[in-house]
Amino acid sequence: MLSRLDQSLKQAALAEAEFGCCLVYGQENYPVSYLFSSLKKLIQQQETITVEQYDYSQVSLEEVLPNWDALSLFAEKKIIVLSHLDRLKKNDAKLLKEWLDAHHDASGLFLFLTAVKVDGRLPLVKSVKKCGEVIKTDHLPPAEVRKLMVRHGEEYDVSFAPQVIDTLVHYHDGNLQLIFREAEKLALFVGPGGVVNSEELELLGCGTAAGNIFTLVDELGAGNVKASLQLLNRLLRDKTVPLVILSMVARHYRLLALASAPSSRGKSAGDLARTLRVPPFVAQKIRRQLNKFSLSRLSDSFSLLSEVDYRLKSSAIPESIIMEDMVLTLCRGNARDS
Repeated sequence: MLSRLDQSLKQAALAEAEFGCCLVYGQENYPVSYLFSSLKKLIQQQETITVEQYDYSQVSLEEVLPNWDALSLFAEKKIIVLSHLDRLKKNDAKLLKEWLDAHHDASGLFLFLTAVKVDGRLPLVKSVKKCGEVIKTDHLPPAEVRKLMVRHGEEYDVSFAPQVIDTLVHYHDGNLQLIFREAEKLALFVGPGGVVNSEELELLGCGTAAGNIFTLVDELGAGNVKASLQLLNRLLRDKTVPLVILSMVARHYRLLALASAPSSRGKSAGDLARTLRVPPFVAQKIRRQLNKFSLSRLSDSFSLLSEVDYRLKSSAIPESIIMEDMVLTLCRGNARDS
């Protein structure tokens, strides 16, 4: 994904290159941030390039399109960025397609388009494909995220220990924006030439919320109401959003359910890690928790978590009360199992 974006950026930087276009869209927003940071560096490195940015939600496409052809007296190449195309009007889609088709053989111009959702059936998308790239920014598999983490460390001249990479990738569920935010914090802490180990991870509290989720699920499994409520309140005091807590608990319960399947029960920690697509240390913790949860209890828990999700999004009841009720109900589930 990022390698394809890099290729488009290289083409955009070449003054003699033919006209090009790149559409970046999808749920993962890190590539868009990467695009803007790369363009910022490009401007600093090459004075013969100008970059014009337009927010579709703030401009009239009919008014700005005529300006795109005009090159600066001091620039050999113009890069145009049109962002937030999610609610592209039918007439504007037609105008943009016509502009692209008319500039297919032009030079000195490169157009980047960004959005979260785009209808791939639009004639505009077909026109983009003819002269450039259409890049969908789905969540990357963990192996790819780990490679990016290593590369990210090289940019700061620091090294991340494998355990640190595994921890951040798992705790943030492959969310590049969150992972790189924590990675940057750690890199600045150790400084150029430094190595980020588990000690630095714990010292700065990176991933602390997710670490507490493991402990919370342990206490829920044991039916320990007092400890479970204390952990929940600690997470809430640390400004962890209730929906985030719910999401992390639900994800952990899904891992427990997968590990409880007969086909997974006899697997080693290494094999289980590969099956669940989690780091080995996570698989070991999952195995230790398995005996606390029956399949029927896990099934009941999923029904409850779904109900809590609905209540958090639609109820006028304070979120803290909804979350405390969830903890009490999950703990009672253990009492019924015992």
